[in-house]
Amino acid sequence: MTDLALIGFGVETSKLAEGERALDKLGVASKRVAQIMEQEMKKTGTATGMYARAIKEAENAQKSFSAATVKVAQDLTFEVAQMQRSNREQAIHNALRRAGVDATSAEGRALAMLAGRHHDLSNAVSRSTVAQAAY
Repeated sequence: MTDLALIGFGVETSKLAEGERALDKLGVASKRVAQIMEQEMKKTGTATGMYARAIKEAENAQKSFSAATVKVAQDLTFEVAQMQRSNREQAIHNALRRAGVDATSAEGRALAMLAGRHHDLSNAVSRSTVAQAAY
């Protein structure tokens, strides 16, 4: 994790690297568009067919950049929300997220109850183990 103390939370280094790669792709695509347009202008005096191809390449790079940016933003939003939840709430939320169900659905309510019980039991076992070791 990379420490971002100024804003109070961490970000996985792999997510930052993914965003940086997407930005690099966008820069490369922009340069490529300029090169293709220049080549076409030299050949024909216009930038028609190759211009369209260059625009398509730029759009694809933009989509890649946007997808990576959206993913990092979603991950950061999730991490901030997790920091505001108790451990029990995190366990419930993670179970719901893994199952892909809404907390208000019948499945979600049942899963939330089971995940909460699992968390409580796991904590009780941990506390019991620590207490036994202290004896």
